[in-house]
Amino acid sequence: AYTITFKNDEGTTLWSGLQPKGSTAVYPLTNGIPEKAATATNSFEFVDWDTPLAVVTGDATYTASFNTVAKKFMVTWKDDKGNEIDHMEYASGQTPTHEDPVKEGYTFTGWTPAITAVMDKDQVYTANFKINQYTIRFVDEDGTELKVQTVNHGVKPTAPANKPTKDGYSFSAWNPGIVAATEDATYTATYLLNIASVTTS
Repeated sequence: AYTITFKNDEGTTLWSGLQPKGSTAVYPLTNGIPEKAATATNSFEFVDWDTPLAVVTGDATYTASFNTVAKKFMVTWKDDKGNEIDHMEYASGQTPTHEDPVKEGYTFTGWTPAITAVMDKDQVYTANFKINQYTIRFVDEDGTELKVQTVNHGVKPTAPANKPTKDGYSFSAWNPGIVAATEDATYTATYLLNIASVTTS
């Protein structure tokens, strides 16, 4: 009998022992298929031995080759309320990407935590948003600025406390009518002509 040794591609001995002269060399473990221990990020698939297993005529060493297979991990995307937007598997080493989510009245500002390449575990990313703010102007009918304020999306602006005045006229309303802000807006004062009451005898 002769010593037959089997190693992996890194030189680690997988098995070594005596096998009878005249027999065909055989790897006696795991149904003849060598295995290489997985790492945190990769698994390994046996490809072949460096030379075909031959008839035993003396001591011999065979070295296995393996394909490296990146492990896959789940990446989950959530909105700022914790609701899942999407999920997808990525192989270790890949950097996940996702289109910017949309939220009415808000601007997307990024993901928490900062996106990095997938390594050795599942990952969850949460969207961050900043509420939109708008500039609201109140002007007299000649364009004179009466009040400027900044309001958040969905907030109804407040008109000037003192209504504008115009000789011979009474303030009527703001045009257009004041509504909750969804964009920058300008409101213009409108007037009604005063009509004098005349009494005849």
